[in-house]
Amino acid sequence: MKYYNQLLKEIREDKDILQKQAAHALKTTQQQIFKYESGQQEMTVSKLKILCELYDVSADYILGLNYGMPWPRKERIKIMKTEDIIKECFDKAVDVCIWAIEEEKHKGNDLLDILIENLETIKEEMIKAQQ
Repeated sequence: MKYYNQLLKEIREDKDILQKQAAHALKTTQQQIFKYESGQQEMTVSKLKILCELYDVSADYILGLNYGMPWPRKERIKIMKTEDIIKECFDKAVDVCIWAIEEEKHKGNDLLDILIENLETIKEEMIKAQQ
């Protein structure tokens, strides 16, 4: 089981919140947030409450009291799936463009060769970026 300090860090990172932003919400320093997240110092219940509101999670989850409770990572997974769908659509659009250009290429336009090469290069780079 993870200690609450580890969960504080994971949840903060999952919500894309910087230590500096969390420190501002608690009216403290970034170094103090680091101490909380590294387990060097315990935080008060009032500070935990503020972070729970900032991170949109319950104190039960952070304290490890409710294993069945959903938490923000589910939203991040939805976003990641959306990005995958967008990349897949982009790949399909590039394929269609290449096919259409190749159909027109038979008319002898040299600029189409350059465009095809550029689109194929872009597609290869997108594939590499996905891996």
